[in-house]
Amino acid sequence: MKHPIAIAAALATLAFVTVACSSNQVEEHHAAQVDKEMVIKASNYTFESSEYRVKAGETVRFILDSTGNHGIHIKELGLKLDPNQTSQILTPKEKGSYPFQCSILCGPGHKEMTATLIVE
Repeated sequence: MKHPIAIAAALATLAFVTVACSSNQVEEHHAAQVDKEMVIKASNYTFESSEYRVKAGETVRFILDSTGNHGIHIKELGLKLDPNQTSQILTPKEKGSYPFQCSILCGPGHKEMTATLIVE
């Protein structure tokens, strides 16, 4: 009879600790200082701009504002945005041009959906 009570108490403690830890992670994420927000709009098989510019060493919150099923992946920078993760904070350190295309097969205009992130 004592085992079910002990198990319930252990589960309640685990739930409390899990909520407390995840709350700290959310607060830390929202508290992160960013130098710039970069909104990348995607719709109708195009990105709003053909070039997006940020400065090396600048902490940027990249935001994907997408109409439709589109995504971005720049492997060299570790940037990956899609409908499930629409924002990401990064600090690109290496200057250069990073071409990208829609990372989700979105329809007949998918191959033409390209742009470049330029780190200056």
